Amino acid sequence: MPFSIQNRQLGDEKFKQELFEEVERICFYLEEKEAKNLAIQLEKKIEEEKLDLEEKRWYRDLIVKLKFIALPYLIDKEIIKLIEESFVDGLEIPEFDLFHWLKIYLISFNPWGRDEVKKDLIEALKKNTQKIISPIFSEKLKKNISTVSEIINDYDQVFGREPADKIKQAEYFTKRFKNLTEEEKQKLKKLFEIYEYLKITSSSIRAFEDEITFLTEDGRFQVIRDGRIIEIKAPKAPLKSTSPLAVISEKKPAEKPKEPPVKPPEPKSALEKKYWEEEK
Repeated sequence: MPFSIQNRQLGDEKFKQELFEEVERICFYLEEKEAKNLAIQLEKKIEEEKLDLEEKRWYRDLIVKLKFIALPYLIDKEIIKLIEESFVDGLEIPEFDLFHWLKIYLISFNPWGRDEVKKDLIEALKKNTQKIISPIFSEKLKKNISTVSEIINDYDQVFGREPADKIKQAEYFTKRFKNLTEEEKQKLKKLFEIYEYLKITSSSIRAFEDEITFLTEDGRFQVIRDGRIIEIKAPKAPLKSTSPLAVISEKKPAEKPKEPPVKPPEPKSALEKKYWEEEK
């Protein structure tokens, strides 16, 4: 039976425990539609009831979780806002790969429009003031840094806005963040992975979101996936595009309609009538 918040009081502790468990279940099983519906219900319910700031914050945290799970169903403005205000929350959801879902989101745009969306996502990250690590001193910025926007600013001071060299990136990470906890390091790695990906144009093979399957001149089957060319076994069925945008018709070609039998003209005389009877 679907979870319902109708006729429930947001201040009731039993309800809050049941709601928390439901949100955890939705996040664990990545139930996008359920997440979207519950987030909409909660936002409406919060507006209807008077809650103190602490209670509102508690419910807002749950709604943010639900919205990340429902990311494929959100409109562009909601996704940009989510990244700008709650990016770190998305990194902290167990079993949820934010990078993967952002790529799925980008696939919903045609390849020529994705770079503009990437720019919007980059700007959202640069505006994010959430704390992602314990404060460390930045030699470039001459101050302690700990938020997403500060980390990206420091990163840009070192590498500029072009894609960073992998070896230099590893050296930067090891030197700058060696004293962080393992959890903080993992968050930063994911941040840099997403940020670097957003900097690369979708017109390049390295960052093209769709998978492209093709047959080489010497008869081998290969697929371009995440910027890499991977050898695959020859498919038993005809090749199909693996892009979510591709729509492939498997219908058989329409058969040519049979022509209706020729209806004999109405005989005008007894002789003509006898002729048509003999033809039958």
